[in-house]
Amino acid sequence: MLRSPLLAVRPPNVPVAVIVYFMAINILLSTLYLPHLLSSDHLESTGLPDRLRMQDHHSRSGLHRQRSRNGHENTAINDQEAIRYTNPRLPEILLIGAQKAGSTSLANWLHRYGICSPRVFDDEPKFYRKEVHYFDNDDRYSNGATFYAERFAHCHASSFAMDATPATMMYADRVRRTYEGWDGGSMMDKVKIIALLREPSARELSWYNHISFQCRFRQRDHSHCYNDTTNGRSSIRSYSEYVDQVTLPSLDVTMTPRSDLCRGQYARFLKEWMQYFRRNQILILSYDELVQNDQALAQRVQSFLGLDPLGSPGRVDSKNTMENKYNTTEIKYKVRQPLCETQRKLEFEFERLNEALYELLEQNQGPDMEQKPFPRFVSPNCTDVLRSMSGLREY
Repeated sequence: MLRSPLLAVRPPNVPVAVIVYFMAINILLSTLYLPHLLSSDHLESTGLPDRLRMQDHHSRSGLHRQRSRNGHENTAINDQEAIRYTNPRLPEILLIGAQKAGSTSLANWLHRYGICSPRVFDDEPKFYRKEVHYFDNDDRYSNGATFYAERFAHCHASSFAMDATPATMMYADRVRRTYEGWDGGSMMDKVKIIALLREPSARELSWYNHISFQCRFRQRDHSHCYNDTTNGRSSIRSYSEYVDQVTLPSLDVTMTPRSDLCRGQYARFLKEWMQYFRRNQILILSYDELVQNDQALAQRVQSFLGLDPLGSPGRVDSKNTMENKYNTTEIKYKVRQPLCETQRKLEFEFERLNEALYELLEQNQGPDMEQKPFPRFVSPNCTDVLRSMSGLREY
């Protein structure tokens, strides 16, 4: 007759039933006490590393999600969730802007292609699913590279993950330090960087309409609205006032903090990227091509990233969705054309900056699929009577 090894080594004169009883008690206590041992409170009290406590948090988050979706615990899926969120990675694609130059349109198209987007944590706004705002946010940047990489830990099954924060264009040095310090710097030669450039004064007007709308209706980020679009009377600045009081001063790189610099100084920012990364890692695209021939722009991106054209999700929708999303009352405040006097001020400042851009791109040729030469910007139309979308004059 076969006998259990445990029973074979039992102490003399101890009945088998007693051993089985104590074995059952041991299993029961282990089952009840193990979750406590793995809890974040217990890990805190035992002084174990933050990293282990973080893994426990993600694991329990996965358990909660599976219970809420399925109504019961699925152990196999929960184990996968626990593993998934403990393997952070840096994104292979950085869509660095510029703001109001079509980055959202291109990001949405790439996401439909299957490019993995960042994970949004519970205390973060929904738009972080496109843009992490790590490099341009001092508080988030101070958390370190792992904080950033955890937003892409769920992308383990994807060839590419992408951060499409448009303000990243101004922070090439922070990107370099992050990628150099991650995994022995192995990502420095792998990351793909994409920039979309729009005629600077048109970009500035679009940005003004965006933030003035937020101030007027959404009431988001009051301090930002006050600093950028309101005057001492707590009213929305006109576009002409905004240009005089915000845009033109922000062109002075010696007196303006980096976060407040005018985003249309493309040559200044791109020159820094070219110092840190190989030129063939940087694809510079034209917003005008996005609007006029999105299929040609899509082919450039496909070639740059090595994407299969047969898997294309279709056209890159360049239309600004604001007019579809906002109601008529909100749209009527949108400025369609600047005053010609204001436009001339911007053209005077941006002319030399644009020439610096053309020279930079001529001297530093990009990857084969990039437009050569880069198309020169065309200034937008202006008016002698500034009117909003409703046709009402702005004062």
